[in-house]
Amino acid sequence: MSKNNSKTTSAKKWTILALILFLLVAIIGGTYTRYTNSASGNATIDIAKWSVKINNTDMKDITGDLTVPLEYVANAKVSANKIAPSGSATFTLVIDPSGSEVAIDYSLSVGAITGLTDSGSKLELTSVTYTVQGGSAQTITPGGTAVEFTEALADVTAGKTVTVVGTVTWDNDSDNRSAADTANGWADVSPTASVSITAKQSI
Repeated sequence: MSKNNSKTTSAKKWTILALILFLLVAIIGGTYTRYTNSASGNATIDIAKWSVKINNTDMKDITGDLTVPLEYVANAKVSANKIAPSGSATFTLVIDPSGSEVAIDYSLSVGAITGLTDSGSKLELTSVTYTVQGGSAQTITPGGTAVEFTEALADVTAGKTVTVVGTVTWDNDSDNRSAADTANGWADVSPTASVSITAKQSI
């Protein structure tokens, strides 16, 4: 009888131990069970575009001096595309920022005419202006300090151009300048007026 009781007690103990072990496994397993996800990706960096053209030529492609064409006022007594005393001509530069996605700081300057045989001549750069599309003309003094201004982002993204217009005149006044004018007419010279344009991102 005692042997049977001993076996029964032992079986109960093992049953209890097995139940405790099962409960422990269930508890531990439940403690570390959770929803799990993982993901990876790339952050795409969008860079603001930069593009400024002068007379339809991208500034990045201008490696030397840009040729600035002159439009001569027609005179039946002077050969076409030439200037002489009492004549005049104009040049136009159109700065186009369309394609850029930042505000732009501009610096514009124009030098006085150089390369004349006799500087006493009245061949002069008499007027230079710049105009932001839709605005009023502003003066640039030839040989003076550079004019600086900012084109707002809204105007840049709208493609508003900046137009620079210069006028060259050879005045035929009453001053005693005929000798200087004649000297330049005799000489094989090609006087120039330098134009400097700087465009940079406005910070």
